[in-house]
Amino acid sequence: GPYPEPPTCWAKLPGLVLARKLYAYGPQSDYFERSDCIGWKRRGDSENPDGCAVIMSWTQGTDLEHCAPYLRMNVGSQHAGEIWTEVLGFEWSAVTVDDDGSGRFPCQRNSMACFVSETAS
Repeated sequence: GPYPEPPTCWAKLPGLVLARKLYAYGPQSDYFERSDCIGWKRRGDSENPDGCAVIMSWTQGTDLEHCAPYLRMNVGSQHAGEIWTEVLGFEWSAVTVDDDGSGRFPCQRNSMACFVSETAS
């Protein structure tokens, strides 16, 4: 819309900075498939193998498709079968990474989410 609401981190910036420090390693891929949200993921590297997936939404849509934005992102086949949970406390649903390393990562409207493996150190 002409006056979109900005995404907010609701005072979760310290948690986001910590998640970046702990999990944002390795190659990054960006996801721009939707007009109402973006995402990126980091696969991890040999010293920090966990990785992370981040999604941000800025929509004023009222239909069901736009009320619960999500992106299908590939976090790497090395994470196949893992359960990824959101570390900032915005999303309650967990994401199961499929055999090829992809998952459907959700985000609340006008918010953000940062997912990592539930086994991440």
